[in-house]
Amino acid sequence: MVPKRRSPRLSREARRRLTLTLATAEERLIEVHTEAAREFVRVTEAELPFDRGLEIFFRVTSTPARIREAVAVKALASLADEPTSSAPRLEVGTGVRGFIQEFVRRLQGRRAEALRTRVARAGEAARERIKSAYLQGATLVVEELKGEVEPAEAVQAYIDALDIGPGWGERIFHEAVAAMGSLAQAAPRPPAPPPSTDDRRGLAA
Repeated sequence: MVPKRRSPRLSREARRRLTLTLATAEERLIEVHTEAAREFVRVTEAELPFDRGLEIFFRVTSTPARIREAVAVKALASLADEPTSSAPRLEVGTGVRGFIQEFVRRLQGRRAEALRTRVARAGEAARERIKSAYLQGATLVVEELKGEVEPAEAVQAYIDALDIGPGWGERIFHEAVAAMGSLAQAAPRPPAPPPSTDDRRGLAA
């Protein structure tokens, strides 16, 4: 589980740096979600309306509610100049248990199987890209707060500040902290100082 939320005690300068770093991380998250959403909509647009494709994308990737509108606008704007498909689009009901399973079940035939495969692949690729962006943001915050707080506390501050939901929050916390631990263990240790003159005399005796 992710540790309980608590604000780290930071100097005024550290808080200023943290605010700027979080803004950078948030901007990158929006960019990555937009890129992933555009690709997801592209592979489903022949069968689904844009809004339904985005709805599925948001559910598959647990996109934070606060950035969904920005992601949708940017993703659709980037597709505005691309040719659209004239193929019929299927309406899929929402609000049922096992959303994706129900979505796949409603589609029929070889075309549906091909769409299911594309949706699964696009969803997995999107989650990996988004996870990478989350971890990059956590790393930025840890580096910015080095010497101020422990890495785990810095990662938690990042998760809390960006209001990252439980689904992503726990995963990002544990993977980021584990990565920091691995880096610390892999860091080369400084060479031991040479023995003093007294130590040398003691050894000679």
